[in-house]
Amino acid sequence: MKYITLITYIYLFITFSVQAEKVIVGADVWKDVSTKDGKGIYLNLLNRIYGKDNTSINIDSYNRNLAAFKQNKIDILVGVFREDVHNAILPHWFLDTDDPVLAFYHKKTNIQSPADFANKLTSWVRGYHFENFLFYNTNNYPVNSPQEGFALLNSKRIDIFIDYKSNLPKQFNNKFATYEVLPRRHLYLAFQYNKQGQALANKFDSEMKKLRKSGELASIFSFHYKDSMHDTFSPERKKMIIYTDEVELLRSYHSKNLKEVSTLNNTLSLLFDQLDEYDFEFKILNDYSNLFLGNKQDNLCYSDMLKTPVRLNSFNFSSPSSLFLGLRAYSKKRLPYSGKISLESILTDNSDYSLGIVNGRSYGESLDQQLSTIPSKRVIKLPAELNRMLSIFDHGRFDLMIEYPQDIFMHWGRVSKNKLYSYELTQAKPYYLGHMMCYKSENNRIFLDKFNHALKRLVASGTLLAIQSKNVPASDKVNFEKYFHQVFNSSR
Repeated sequence: MKYITLITYIYLFITFSVQAEKVIVGADVWKDVSTKDGKGIYLNLLNRIYGKDNTSINIDSYNRNLAAFKQNKIDILVGVFREDVHNAILPHWFLDTDDPVLAFYHKKTNIQSPADFANKLTSWVRGYHFENFLFYNTNNYPVNSPQEGFALLNSKRIDIFIDYKSNLPKQFNNKFATYEVLPRRHLYLAFQYNKQGQALANKFDSEMKKLRKSGELASIFSFHYKDSMHDTFSPERKKMIIYTDEVELLRSYHSKNLKEVSTLNNTLSLLFDQLDEYDFEFKILNDYSNLFLGNKQDNLCYSDMLKTPVRLNSFNFSSPSSLFLGLRAYSKKRLPYSGKISLESILTDNSDYSLGIVNGRSYGESLDQQLSTIPSKRVIKLPAELNRMLSIFDHGRFDLMIEYPQDIFMHWGRVSKNKLYSYELTQAKPYYLGHMMCYKSENNRIFLDKFNHALKRLVASGTLLAIQSKNVPASDKVNFEKYFHQVFNSSR
């Protein structure tokens, strides 16, 4: 009996301690959903789920709350997109569905395509990072609130203001024309990447399911319930397994710098956020040679894959989802070549050089044919995961590698301080196209159709060009833009 009493006291002490430490919530001021006095749809929902006495609401600008979240000063950040935070837990259930992001401009201003943003003075609320979705705009003027931005646009002190229609002041109704920058996307709560954060995220998911079933969720969201898309959301979504050679796509990857996140990460985040009926699980692809030996699951796909005749026998492919400039040979030693050089010439001239090749990877038909003739003793088989591959290269395990310039530009500085020298290859194409590649099945065909539909929206808005070009070296941007328009404008 004494032991039972002691255990009861310990339990009560722990429970009291946890409850005494309030959950700190960071939120900006947004009309109807988050007000200065700590009310609104979002905050009412959080108080209902976690208890009003157990939450402490910190109302501040989104940018300052985001910084506080990254410094572990708040437990829950309200209203994030997937790409806003990378060292955080996002729950299964979203918070809300945002309106499309629109570019507002005076009707006499001619905006027919993303290229028309060039040289325009463009503004948005500080901290929203809309610059990541604009390729042509170079003149940015961030403001502190939507009211300030629309006032500046009305007085013609800026050319374009990017925001949401819901923030447009009534006095400016029908005064501006609009251009869609981003389609509707889900907004999430972000939780700290720790045990408490996981527990809070799990509670949010379980309570949201209960609240919707009881009808209380519709009551909390009121007039906004239908637009939130909670009524059509299915928690029991079909799981899609996506294999990738980029470790950033795994949730466990810790990156606090938005610029360090790969273009693939940001591309898939924007695409998958439009595919409500699927739940995505990422797995690392360590070896390409097993593609045809694995289980041909009707929910298994591979990201950023080249389309080859052999693969077409077993897989279906999406429309092009990424573009890479031509493969190049890389060496840590300067080689006496200028202009394009054949891989065969490099290996002949440097007879002691070994070449690192990812097992089973396709480098395009021409290079694949050349690589098949290289003696095995000169070939070092590498893991598919890019950072591991580069680390092995940096440690001198082989002398030459073939890679895309965007990937080297993005990743090499993370693993090494050594300089790399690149050489254009005669066997390489000017550019290569990455696709979502899925085993042939009816379910995967349906998934690829929906993936392609989401992809078209990103192409049309200019967003795909903007995020694909972020990690292209400045010296290559002109060629990248030229090839991008050749491929994606012709496929629309």
